[in-house]
Amino acid sequence: MDWYHVALFVHFFALFMAVAAFSRVGFFAVRRAKASTVRDVLEWHLLLMKAAKIFPVAIVLLVLTGSYMVTASAQTWSAGFVNAGLAGVVLLLSSGIVLTVKGRVLAKLLQQRIAAGEGDHPPALRPDVVAATLLHTNFAIVLAVMFDMTLKPTAADALGVLALAIGVSVVGSVIAVARRKAAAATAGISPETQRPS
Repeated sequence: MDWYHVALFVHFFALFMAVAAFSRVGFFAVRRAKASTVRDVLEWHLLLMKAAKIFPVAIVLLVLTGSYMVTASAQTWSAGFVNAGLAGVVLLLSSGIVLTVKGRVLAKLLQQRIAAGEGDHPPALRPDVVAATLLHTNFAIVLAVMFDMTLKPTAADALGVLALAIGVSVVGSVIAVARRKAAAATAGISPETQRPS
């Protein structure tokens, strides 16, 4: 046993943490969207925010162990998969900041509505298209980085895979939102009264 393989184990463990957090956040987001009262929306939203706190820890572990493995091996910091990994980390952290800010704003809004006696009323909140898109895009970024780490392509190819994954995810999110709005219009429901995504 050597420190490189210990770092590799921790690296995989951090990846597992991130994937587990993604699945929990996704589940809580679906439950939040289907909640029938403001109080229920807040309950699922707070669980989602708590599960999301795992991401920064996982990212820090990934960066630390990845840095050690690059330094301890024959790989260089200019390798394509390293560039893609670092770009993915910057994108995930940026997205995480936006989602955290938006999450706190939504939690405060829901708490205000409950304090005003609307806790048992229907949520009547607009879907947050940006938050929904970022959640899907984060998962695409992780998959693209895993792909690059496995195949170790050139820098251009590695960043191209990352860009392709992000592009497909954004287009998919836009199509999903358009379909949801079309379905709401067909059912005679105003998009402004939809639940959060």
